[in-house]
Amino acid sequence: MKKFIFFLIILGIIVGVIIGSRSLLNTNQEDDVLEPVIADDDNINYEINLSISDIDTLNPLRTTNSHIADILKLVYEPLVVYDEENQIKPCLSAEWARKDEVTWIIKLKENVLWHGGEKFSSEDVKYTFDLLINGEINSVYSQDVQNIKAIDIVDDKTIVITLKEEEPYFPSHLVIPIVPKYYFKNDGIMDEEKAAHMVGTGPYMYDSSNESVIRLVANDSWHITNEIKLRKINLLKYSTYGEAVKGFKSSEIDMIFTNMHNWKEKFGFIGINAHSFESFEYEVLIPNTQNSILKDVNVRQAILQAINREDIVSNIYDGNATIKDMPITSNSIYSVASTEYNPDKAKQTLAKAGLEKKFSFTLIVPANDEDKIKCAEKIKQYLEEVSIGITIKKQSWSEYEKNIKSGKFELALASFEIKNEYQIQDLVSMSGEKNYARYQNYEMEQLMKELKNSADDVYKLNMRNFIEIYQEELPYIGLYFKDDIILTNKSVKGQYESTAYHPYRNLINFSK
Repeated sequence: MKKFIFFLIILGIIVGVIIGSRSLLNTNQEDDVLEPVIADDDNINYEINLSISDIDTLNPLRTTNSHIADILKLVYEPLVVYDEENQIKPCLSAEWARKDEVTWIIKLKENVLWHGGEKFSSEDVKYTFDLLINGEINSVYSQDVQNIKAIDIVDDKTIVITLKEEEPYFPSHLVIPIVPKYYFKNDGIMDEEKAAHMVGTGPYMYDSSNESVIRLVANDSWHITNEIKLRKINLLKYSTYGEAVKGFKSSEIDMIFTNMHNWKEKFGFIGINAHSFESFEYEVLIPNTQNSILKDVNVRQAILQAINREDIVSNIYDGNATIKDMPITSNSIYSVASTEYNPDKAKQTLAKAGLEKKFSFTLIVPANDEDKIKCAEKIKQYLEEVSIGITIKKQSWSEYEKNIKSGKFELALASFEIKNEYQIQDLVSMSGEKNYARYQNYEMEQLMKELKNSADDVYKLNMRNFIEIYQEELPYIGLYFKDDIILTNKSVKGQYESTAYHPYRNLINFSK
């Protein structure tokens, strides 16, 4: 009996402890619920790690590494930039005007400061351009100043540029990053120590560096806005891009740029966000319009209608290309809809040309470009379905390039670097060296003259007329713009506004 009573006492104690423990647990849970929720903003980290690899120099004029050039756009700025509609707008310049056929007056913005606190002025622009004009350095921007005869300073905020010959679209060449004269003039533009301690006018400024990282911080005196949310950018140094890829996969890097269409094989895709945008690389079929058959616009139109570009983009480029009949990017105000794949319509179009029986062409491709060879094989498959035979001829690069320039081909699969709509005119100008299609159209030639002498609304109207003729005539059989890609870890937050001109555009509003 005593044992039984003792057992009940012990059991009561155990039950009490359990009940007490549960009560305590419930109290803690209630306390957790009652505690104030921490605001999301308090959990946001306004600091991001990017990669920088294969460093040749951190001087924006001298680097030949396009990835570094893109990074340096966060520090250095040009006189003009291309906006979200791929149109020129002022950056360090305030406005510009053409005084006569070869003279341009450029007014600079007021109250722009270098990161060291000194005022940006006409002296800096002249110093930068003279470096290129005089051939003091080898630069990818040297081609942009080839037509400049002289650059003169009127006052602190005004320069006059005199050209060797008329160039109506000259402002499109003013995307050259400007460097500070006061900073480089004594030791020279070749000073690597100064190049490494970057001084620009952009949204980010040099803070510190060591063997493994370069630290950039927000420039709160930036002339465009002082509302820069992303406060720090750490540029992690890697010897090669391959090492940078490993850094991204291990989450050392938050964001990385790639132009690899098969990026999923290299990077994986779990825990990754991908943002694609059109690059400058535009792939086309060049028809030799002096050919007795290809000179007929119906044949060129039929070839375009017969090619399943969606299939090519999906299977060869893993979806990382944007179909375009014309070399005008999707974000441009002049972007137009593209032709749909329709082999039945292609047959009808060939019938208009009186070509109902099978005929054939030779298609030349560079032998060292595997993607172009795969694309050519797909094109051959599609065209044979509409009774157009294709013989693919793989050529060494030198032979391929020579044949295109000399017109010794029927069809050629090629890539053009198209940065703006002005370049399209070079491809069809009857006097132009880049008219590889040997295309001739006097109406279009006259319209191009009008374009070069028009501005604003008149220019826009003429440009749309030019596009309409191009679409009807199809001097080149357009395929697609290849895409570039920004990859980020899932933790990165921000609205992507990347363009081929500036992959890191709008980075100031990112966080993680």
